[in-house]
Amino acid sequence: MLCFVRSHLHAESNSLNSLMNHLLTGDQQVIPALLEQQADALSILQQRHALKLQKVQPLLTQLGAETYSDRVQATQALSGMGASIREEVIAFQKANASDPEINMRCKKILTNLLKTDTPEGDVSVVQFLMACDEVDPSIILQEQDRYTRIFERQDEAIFQSKNPQDHLEEFYRFTHQYLSIPGTREPFMAWLLTDQNRARVIGTLRMLLFEDFSSYYPLVNSENRHSYYIDQLVEKEFRGKMSEQDLTLKLKRIYDQPREAPEVAFDPLAPITPVLAYQLMNREGMKNLGDTLYEFLFEKMSPLTTDELLDLMNRQTLQGFFLQQLAKRRPDLHTALPDFILNQLNEIEYIWLWDLYAMVLIDSLQYEPERGEIDLAWERVYEIRNGAETVLAWRVEKLNLSPKIIISTFQKHASNIEKDFSDYSTALSYVLKNGDADTRAQCIDLLFGFSTFEALYYPKFSELWYALIAHPDADRQGLLAKKIAIMDKLKSKQSSLFLPQAMNESYELDRSNLLLNFYHENQTNLNHLFTQTPFSPGTIQLACLLSKNPELPAQTRALLFQKLESALHSDTLSSENQEAILIAGLHQEEIPTETWFNALLEFVCAEQDDLFDFPLWKIGPRFRVFLPQLETRLSQPNAPQIPLLSLGLLIDAHNPAWQDPIDQQLQHQAHPEQLATLIKALIIVNQEPDLSPFNPDRLTQLFAASTKEKYKQIAELFATFDTSQNKLTALRYLHPQFPEMFSSGYGIYKLSDLYYDNPKSWELAGPSLMKLLTSPSPKVINAVCSNLTGFDKLPSSALPQLESLLFSPTVTSSTKNSLLWVIAKMGQEASALTDQVRALPVRAGTMTYRKAFCLASISPDPAERLQNLLFLQQSYETDPEKTTLRQIGLLREFDQERLSFFQSLLAKAFTSEDPEIPVYHLKEILYRFANFKDPEIALQQYHQLLEELADPEFSRAKLYELSAPIFSRLQSTYPDHIQEFNAVIDALPPACKQSIHYRSIMERMDAPLVAE
Repeated sequence: MLCFVRSHLHAESNSLNSLMNHLLTGDQQVIPALLEQQADALSILQQRHALKLQKVQPLLTQLGAETYSDRVQATQALSGMGASIREEVIAFQKANASDPEINMRCKKILTNLLKTDTPEGDVSVVQFLMACDEVDPSIILQEQDRYTRIFERQDEAIFQSKNPQDHLEEFYRFTHQYLSIPGTREPFMAWLLTDQNRARVIGTLRMLLFEDFSSYYPLVNSENRHSYYIDQLVEKEFRGKMSEQDLTLKLKRIYDQPREAPEVAFDPLAPITPVLAYQLMNREGMKNLGDTLYEFLFEKMSPLTTDELLDLMNRQTLQGFFLQQLAKRRPDLHTALPDFILNQLNEIEYIWLWDLYAMVLIDSLQYEPERGEIDLAWERVYEIRNGAETVLAWRVEKLNLSPKIIISTFQKHASNIEKDFSDYSTALSYVLKNGDADTRAQCIDLLFGFSTFEALYYPKFSELWYALIAHPDADRQGLLAKKIAIMDKLKSKQSSLFLPQAMNESYELDRSNLLLNFYHENQTNLNHLFTQTPFSPGTIQLACLLSKNPELPAQTRALLFQKLESALHSDTLSSENQEAILIAGLHQEEIPTETWFNALLEFVCAEQDDLFDFPLWKIGPRFRVFLPQLETRLSQPNAPQIPLLSLGLLIDAHNPAWQDPIDQQLQHQAHPEQLATLIKALIIVNQEPDLSPFNPDRLTQLFAASTKEKYKQIAELFATFDTSQNKLTALRYLHPQFPEMFSSGYGIYKLSDLYYDNPKSWELAGPSLMKLLTSPSPKVINAVCSNLTGFDKLPSSALPQLESLLFSPTVTSSTKNSLLWVIAKMGQEASALTDQVRALPVRAGTMTYRKAFCLASISPDPAERLQNLLFLQQSYETDPEKTTLRQIGLLREFDQERLSFFQSLLAKAFTSEDPEIPVYHLKEILYRFANFKDPEIALQQYHQLLEELADPEFSRAKLYELSAPIFSRLQSTYPDHIQEFNAVIDALPPACKQSIHYRSIMERMDAPLVAE
């Protein structure tokens, strides 16, 4: 038995020795096998080095042997030992410098040593050492020549990916090990600061500064190609670690950058006096100091009194960025600053400095100028550059300029205005809305005289369009025709969006009243205009938007629509105008005519994009009168079945005539995107089909992700599914294809649509994904880990594999971010990993939040969990980011703390006329309510919010779109509670009922749709 054990151990040793031989010759494929026994493999590597050194001295002595053969044998043996014996050879050569034979042979050996260790051997050995969990520093020292050669060659082969963004973690490990070799710090840092790969530079510096700020910061506190980004990094993450000397040297570096000669002598080794601090900050080019340097200099300047400061300010023009800081950090100046700035505005000639002064006055000091107070100063500086600087046009409303001075100034520079029209359109809109009748007429004449307009984006296009009707100007002869002509000429990069999108927008009382007033004041002229044919684009715009207005008498709306309908026959009608006229028909209380419906059929049949980008879901039972036309079209050869069936379903969801063609399409339609359109229509009317009974061959055909393009089509299909059964059916046929899909990068992130809120999905997809985590490809592992974040929760059996990956040195930071997210969603079941997660080094901002999210979820210490939750909440307040809201919402504890935080954000949005919180952040909060342990929390919040939106006094039209995500969440997460919301949904204003989700929830309530 003992003999067997010895032979087995000997075999294992031989196996490792054989693998090590392969590694030393550059075979990287043996690294995984060596890592399985890394302690023994490292020991063999060290033993080989030690044995080599033991042989060196006898062989060196043999170089001076009596016989020629002995000298040659020693030379050959030493030449094959590798560069690690180089120092010993050099020392022996020096000791025997007087012996020509030994000197000659040492030179020959040193030359041969340069050829012995190949780049492939260097790379494979260092890659193995980088992949090990822990490496004795002595091993790094013994292999230092390999590291040095790789560094000197800048050998990218050391990293397994050609994309610099993908191998940052490997680069960090190489840096760690390389810098453990004495004497490498300065040359490495000198090289790093010239490296063109900014992500690698900043990421590496973050790591090094985190570990030893005082040693590394002096090496980077100099002028280099990455100075700006290094300063940003230090300002954001290490600002409290800089010493006064660090700050002074950084200040000197920035101060010396401008081309002009320094105004004052600045010795960084001498104390900074209060006046010097003032002079340093008031130097042109010192605008990017950052808060840390500003705080440092303002502390030095603090002994200066208000009077002393004012005296200094009056001696020399104050640089704009310094003025901003003075307004921010010296409240004792606030009384005197407005008058000081107003006086300066009459003297400053440099336009950008003038603009900074004006914005400090208005934004920082909250000064509200009287109408016209800054007119002359603005006109003077505008004329200095002959109207070439558009920045002044952006400010006219904030400066409360008189429209008369604006238009008289613009008239002098009409060619500039037309050339840069996009930059001037907001100023012209301001004039049209705020000017008197004569000024508005001059503005319209100016616009009317332009032959073309520079491309406008949709918001500016819409702003100018509504500004044209802000005043009816009924008593001004010819202005109406000019306004229509301007509307005809308005062109935009997104002009095709304006009318259809305006027709689809939620009801806005202000704009609706503008239209209504404009029509009433110009009724005679407009009615005459609407009888003219053909309709111009401007006339169609007015008629469409007026026909949508619910306050307009029904008879007038019908008349307008009748005129619009006649335009459908025009050969020159653009597709966007046709779409707008069709939408106008949906807003009519009376049933539109056959002409309109035939045009709708043509539009539906020709639609190339998503059919439901058009508000087709607004069509309901009142259109049953047109079913014969629809059935006739459906029976025609080669008629597009799916668009027509979708339209028929929305008109009469239970019509038996649809069932056979629907079944035919479900069973035989080969194009997944087409089928997705039909299923979307069925879902809207609460009739999602169950795909699981379909023939296996049919399902295999339907979900065969054979190419990237085919997968995109399949994703469009399964992203429409609502029922868990259909999601599981899709997964059943997709998960066998995961290896190819993840290797090819088929946009697999969309698979999360199938996992979400579907616990059974893990049974199908989980094992396939976990198997892929053993892939040799970092890209595949990263994609799989990102995909795992889509599951509601992973089983505890997955934890060991996740743990192994999270703490593997070969895993990228992107993958670790995903793993932290996945583990966090496991909650207390992953509490055993708390210590390891707590000790996980953080080298990037994103990982800081992920780590806090994870600890807030898995830590067994309630105080630590709460501390990390509060950190996430504070992080959002400091840097509002939607992902942070999601992390807070996904936590499974501290419901009251999270609820109060979300409620405070919603309260800010609902009490501010122009909420700072983006609407898509508010939607994220609404979705996260479904993650609270008690479903009553979400139901109560949704009810309260809908009641708020239903309040007749509610005036924040931007928030009306929040009704749609509430409808969506009620359907997906709380279908059994939908009936409880019937009354409050019914009380909502029409603007809240303009979505596909409203139609869908009404179908589930079996309630009649509200008449448009």
